Amino acid sequence: DAPLYVRGGSIIPMLPPAALPSAGDDTAAATGGVQLVVALDAQGASGKAEGVIFVDDMTSLKTVEAGNYLTVAFAATGSKLNSTVTHAGAAGKTLSKIQSVEVWGVSTSVAKVMVTVAGKVTEVPKGQWTSAKGSLHVSGLMNVSMLQPFELAWE
Repeated sequence: DAPLYVRGGSIIPMLPPAALPSAGDDTAAATGGVQLVVALDAQGASGKAEGVIFVDDMTSLKTVEAGNYLTVAFAATGSKLNSTVTHAGAAGKTLSKIQSVEVWGVSTSVAKVMVTVAGKVTEVPKGQWTSAKGSLHVSGLMNVSMLQPFELAWE
């Protein structure tokens, strides 16, 4: 195992190893979701981070020229993570789910985690999130799509 060094203020989208495409199977990632690593730039309520994900269809050439891609900007401030869809081409359908979110630099204990999609607030069940030693891990988010804006908040 190699350590992962992440600069504070970064949000890094990652694919779990099982979802990485193999030779001859470019659609393997479509079955999984994206993991987001959010590294807040400061401890406390003022921590911030940002990042962007670019998703193409994993098979075509000239996806940018054809507009066949998805880009989503992520921004975290304090105790909230927000997404903004900046381009929604057809390619986003292949890899559009958020599988889990790991937030580093959380300075307070977490009692509740909520997800807001299309104005509907849903509390994430305690069994799907853990908080310890300055971090928050939220899993089981496969119903959260990057194709529309969402907010993940903790208190």
